[in-house]
Amino acid sequence: MRAADVPILSSPDNRIEMSFAVQASGQLTYAVRFRGKPVLDASKLGLDLEGAEVLGSEVTIAKARSSSGTDDYTLTNTKVSKVHEDYSALTLHVIETGRAARAMNVEARAYNSGIAFRYLLPAQQAISYERLLPWAVNRPYRISFSPRCQSYQDLLSTWNRRNCSR
Repeated sequence: MRAADVPILSSPDNRIEMSFAVQASGQLTYAVRFRGKPVLDASKLGLDLEGAEVLGSEVTIAKARSSSGTDDYTLTNTKVSKVHEDYSALTLHVIETGRAARAMNVEARAYNSGIAFRYLLPAQQAISYERLLPWAVNRPYRISFSPRCQSYQDLLSTWNRRNCSR
């Protein structure tokens, strides 16, 4: 997939934009903008695998699929107990260009309040991961990460709108 063909994921209100690219080196990256201003500069996407090369460092985007939906769920012990939030989604199917030809899917969601993404590994030889690659965060924005996520609600990387209005 050529760089010009890689879709951009936008929140339902179009204020948040998450773009994806494969650098000349083959590294898969993403960046996030809020109201046209950079929040995350180009940050590497990939899994640092135990005993293997980073999955995401020499890849091509084979396919991209867009969708949308609504999350409805209940929270406990919080100020707001019921959440109803629309989202736009983009799933990238990524394949290594090297001899290993491992594959992964990156599923990203853009909400009006933030973004989230997760890695999905299709059935293939056993893969285990140690850590995620670092984010390049622009100040004064903040992000959060839940390493033991069960759902997107646990995974949301959000920032406070009060900080984004500057």
